Amino acid sequence: MLAIPLQAPPIFSYCFVTYPDCIQFVNRRGVCYDSASLLYPTGLGVGIAAGETGVRRAADRVYDAVREEIIRGTHEPGCHLGEAMLAERFKVSRTPVRAALSRLESDGFITIAPHSGAVVATRSVNEVGEIFEVRAILESAAAGLAALRRTEGQVATLRELADAMEAEVARGLDVGRLSALNRDFHTVILAASGNPTLSQSAERLMALGFLTHTYSNFSDEDVHRSLADHRSLIVAIESGDERWAAAAMRSHILGASNTLRTRLARGRRG
Repeated sequence: MLAIPLQAPPIFSYCFVTYPDCIQFVNRRGVCYDSASLLYPTGLGVGIAAGETGVRRAADRVYDAVREEIIRGTHEPGCHLGEAMLAERFKVSRTPVRAALSRLESDGFITIAPHSGAVVATRSVNEVGEIFEVRAILESAAAGLAALRRTEGQVATLRELADAMEAEVARGLDVGRLSALNRDFHTVILAASGNPTLSQSAERLMALGFLTHTYSNFSDEDVHRSLADHRSLIVAIESGDERWAAAAMRSHILGASNTLRTRLARGRRG
């Protein structure tokens, strides 16, 4: 490993670069610290700032990749995500991996225990109900606003997505494809609300892995009822009736909540 002298804080004897995304310092006792784990006063040189920026970029890359894999179902609930494995896979130090895992935990995708490490979150039936209750509040408000603010283009996009979902079911249920189309449908309504803060809050809940694969827990009857709900939502939003659109969305989400919680409860009893 090549040591590259940089201007180091007084408590450190020298510093060196060990990874392309992370500067590390060694103190007089030989203890090594990653740049992202320390707070430094200003004016310590460009090298430190560049290292910290690199760590943030690496953490974002790990976060985005692992989050997408959880959403797609690559990592199922209860799956262990080891720091060493992720660091090796993404060719980074453990510092950005820890930062990414901490962010995934705060966003509800994983849990981190002192001795077992990071594990993809497993939700209780009650937790699922709570999450859907919040979704019903946020997305019904968004649907009401969408009825007042939607464009003709957005309504046309909702119809196209509804057509695509029905065609997908007619061909044979592909849960991944249907789930992606469903997420797009709800995202268009959130965008039509014209309230980015509301949209971002709702999208965070929609992105939770077990929610994106809700259709895997639905019967054929449940799926067709959900698709019929979408058609009702389109009509309500196009009508411009704020209360009708909000009520249609609330009924749609609470119906999905009831179905999912019932299926989960039966599965766990079995």
